[in-house]
Amino acid sequence: MKAVKLKTLKVLNILLICIPSLTWTQDPIFINSNLQEIISKIESLPEKYRPTDTKQAMKLMAEGKSVWDNVSSSRFYSALTLNIDDPAIVTIIKNGLQKSPDRFWTDIYNNKKVKEAIEQANVTFSFENSKKPEFFMFFRITYLKTMITQEKNLEKFESAYQQSVLALQWFLFAQAILENDNFTSAVITIPDSNMNLFYFLDGYAELISPRYRSYSAISFHSLWKSKAHTQLTRHWKHKKIFKDIAFGINFKKNEEEVTLPLNNSHLMFGALDNKLIFIKWQSDQDSIFKKPFKSIRLERKNDLHINRYDKVPQDVNLQFKSLFKHPLTRHQKNLISKDGISAMLQMLNDDNRPLFINFLQKSKNYNVFDNNIRKGNEIILNPKRFKDFYFVSIN
Repeated sequence: MKAVKLKTLKVLNILLICIPSLTWTQDPIFINSNLQEIISKIESLPEKYRPTDTKQAMKLMAEGKSVWDNVSSSRFYSALTLNIDDPAIVTIIKNGLQKSPDRFWTDIYNNKKVKEAIEQANVTFSFENSKKPEFFMFFRITYLKTMITQEKNLEKFESAYQQSVLALQWFLFAQAILENDNFTSAVITIPDSNMNLFYFLDGYAELISPRYRSYSAISFHSLWKSKAHTQLTRHWKHKKIFKDIAFGINFKKNEEEVTLPLNNSHLMFGALDNKLIFIKWQSDQDSIFKKPFKSIRLERKNDLHINRYDKVPQDVNLQFKSLFKHPLTRHQKNLISKDGISAMLQMLNDDNRPLFINFLQKSKNYNVFDNNIRKGNEIILNPKRFKDFYFVSIN
């Protein structure tokens, strides 16, 4: 056993830190097996998709675990590591990000500056609006930008927020490759019943590009603004809320691109009408304004075996048709177009449904517990299945 532990630690000697409270009372072989799987899968990716600094990627994944734990519990302030010395500013940020809707409204309803800033955006300053999904983070970020008067503190807040959003993406990437085969591009969906993950991303986008969601995906704002904007996408057509559009964030720091998983620099995200959020990491070149659809489609076709999108695979379509055995009505076609595999399962009778489920499990390796929310070949992450991985300091 000691020899096995020593060998495992040698394999991990490029890795570092992260969870200071880690003790070896937990099974080190089990813990490190997940970590080793992450490393192995990253190293087996085509070179252009591998992180240039594996050590930094590992660190971000571990930081992202803490971010996820806080964001999923509505503790947005706790998800940030702030470098601000002024206790008053820290309190303002904590109140703005973490207070309940009722208590937050109590703080702002007599604040004339905040009211004026909200109304300048043609949004009615009301308690009802402050709770609506489309304005939830708009109210809070507007409050923070109004109350934080020193530019240096605002910059520190923005930097900490960016770091947390970035680390969160790496944590989700780690979970995606732990549960799935390697991929070079994917649409990833995650249950988000309280919209916490959406709000956290929305808040950052609002911070770096005020009112980004009030612009259409084909406006000059979306063409030329480099930070956050509305975005056209064919993914999850007719399932997205907020007028069926998605949103995009470009990651830059000091004018340099900040690397997301798979060497991307653009995060696309959106809320769906079945209490899911979807995310996708893209290169800046994937923008329809910078690269034609034809070029993008050609690249995707060439990498089809390691792309995971929400389109129903052809073999799944054929299997469904062989079991359904009836001409589809227009209504049924629309349901499949919108909900894909989950709609197919509802249409099959009690005899054929188990056969279809077995095909999905055996041939596609889809988790049976995801069938009710699966549209196509997208990656579905369920937090109940998240795996632990830890990093150890090696001197």
